[in-house]
Amino acid sequence: MVQVVTSWFPDAFFANLYGIIVLAALMSDELIPRLTGGRGISFGKGRDRGSFILIYLTSLVGLGVGIYLRYQNIGVVPAWIQGLALVFLVIGTVIREWAIALLGVYFSRTVKVETGHRLITAGPYQWFRHPAYTGMLVMYFSIVLGLGTWVGALFMFIVLLFPTLYRIRVEEKVLLDTFGDEYRSYMERTWRLFPKW
Repeated sequence: MVQVVTSWFPDAFFANLYGIIVLAALMSDELIPRLTGGRGISFGKGRDRGSFILIYLTSLVGLGVGIYLRYQNIGVVPAWIQGLALVFLVIGTVIREWAIALLGVYFSRTVKVETGHRLITAGPYQWFRHPAYTGMLVMYFSIVLGLGTWVGALFMFIVLLFPTLYRIRVEEKVLLDTFGDEYRSYMERTWRLFPKW
């Protein structure tokens, strides 16, 4: 099995680099919230309506399917696309962790409003309402594309997009209830996840 997996990459250096970048991306997603005072999971105390667990389970399914498709050599991409995937993985991670760091104590994996909560509109939030999700979608798409399957990467993006959009609807309802016209005005001048969308 190890020989099969290493053959998925252009060479041993790339395989090691891929592993290091993926590990760093996933670890930073746990480390940055802790360093900036964010909250972890608090089941029963938020208003996320199951959206966190849905995103979590969907990402696992997407990764599993991506690995299976690569094992079956379905939709294999050239080495330069795998290299490009690593670049996008770094970009997605930076966007996500920047957004989480800016939220600081207001970040939570469960949808909830903290005492004294204020609307963050700096950094990537000046263009996108949900840059942490933008970064997450780019990250997971890139992880699978880096394995070498565009079919798996597309599958990952699509299956992760739907629970993410559900989560955004839940979040935006809470934010509208909390901030009212301030959030409505913010919605009018920003994109949801990607430019023009």
